[in-house]
Amino acid sequence: MFGLMRNLYQHFKKKGAPRSFTLVFLGLDKAGKTTCMAALKGEPTEDASQTWGFNSEKVELSNVSVEVYDLGGGSSIRRIWENYYAEVHGIIFVVDASDEARLSEAKTAFQEATSHAYARGKPLLVCANKQDLTNTMTANDLTDYLELDALKCNHLCVECSAKGKEGSTPSESFMEGVRWLVHTANVQYTSLEERIKTDVRIEKEKQEKKMAERRERVEKMKALRQEESKRAEEEAKHQEQAEGEKRVEKDDMQMQQSPSSLKSSSPIPKPGSPEAVYAVKDVESPEEPEGSPDLHQEEAQLPGVIGD
Repeated sequence: MFGLMRNLYQHFKKKGAPRSFTLVFLGLDKAGKTTCMAALKGEPTEDASQTWGFNSEKVELSNVSVEVYDLGGGSSIRRIWENYYAEVHGIIFVVDASDEARLSEAKTAFQEATSHAYARGKPLLVCANKQDLTNTMTANDLTDYLELDALKCNHLCVECSAKGKEGSTPSESFMEGVRWLVHTANVQYTSLEERIKTDVRIEKEKQEKKMAERRERVEKMKALRQEESKRAEEEAKHQEQAEGEKRVEKDDMQMQQSPSSLKSSSPIPKPGSPEAVYAVKDVESPEEPEGSPDLHQEEAQLPGVIGD
């Protein structure tokens, strides 16, 4: 296998500029994908922690540049896997071979991934990981369980332990599997590159269409909210106007019913008319005080005024 990688490098050197490859780690959470990534980079694996979402690293394998995607395997995050199938040259599916309780779940996720239009037919490496534990499934058993031979692609299943015997270096079988995957991708490089360009273009068009449809929905919702807001403002304005008219009408009615505002509807009678006679009230003469002199007598007694 070391000779395979050396021959691969020599092939790249003859062709000119080294080719670059993109691989993706898939598998359930806690299967060991991130540990495999650390092992691939030559880093200690005992401190590797679970990936939540997405992680990307570039590694050099015998002067060959490989970009590797490490995707989270939780049930809620697996839906993002399909966003990366179009641009990869090969797939590494990691299975916890010691966890019998989740093998069925792993098979479902595996079948969904390998049947996707952008992933189907691409070189595939399956890792029966955690062989350092007891009661693990063998590579042959896992091949049968996942029905690998029914797939129309180049595939390989290896028994491995990403942590290795010392807990800090990967098992050689894992590294051999990765070298096989890169070599196989290189053999199919021309067809894979053409397919990747086509799939990426199609996916880009789909995403652009989705974004355009989303923008259209947003604009429609925005226009609808503006229309509803305008309608609400008009209704509020009409309601306020109607209430103002009601207040004015109410004030007019109160003014008409007020005594101070009432005016006589009868015309003023003319002097001497029969109506004026009845309109004139009797005025009593003031009583003369007792003992007051008789004016006529006083006038009679005035000298020189009345004579015999």
